[in-house]
Amino acid sequence: MSTDPSRGYSTIHHLPFENRELRHQVGYGGRDPDEDTFETAYRPAETILDVTDQNRAYHHAQGEIVNTVQDARHTVRSASVGDIIEIVYPSGRREFHLVDAIGFTELEFEPPAEPTHATSSKHPAST
Repeated sequence: MSTDPSRGYSTIHHLPFENRELRHQVGYGGRDPDEDTFETAYRPAETILDVTDQNRAYHHAQGEIVNTVQDARHTVRSASVGDIIEIVYPSGRREFHLVDAIGFTELEFEPPAEPTHATSSKHPAST
């Protein structure tokens, strides 16, 4: 995938529904994922170009927006409790935010060496 890091982007990482026990622990059991869990259990699902705010990324990941720039509808499943939003700023700094039942928790862990990208990417929809 081609991204322009000078503009920043967000990647939504899904914790697969098939991993019910871990999803329950992370989403409702008070367990924050660590680096190993992030790298082994999570899958990048969608990258949203030019978005460096977890609230906007979450909103875009809900399928509420029709992307008129690419004339497309959102086709990846919505972000859910326990998923992670990776923000990559134009400076290269990265943050990881766990989707909670209400809001987000910033995760404090060492990210993988390279930012991750989903095979699905989109520009924010023009409204």
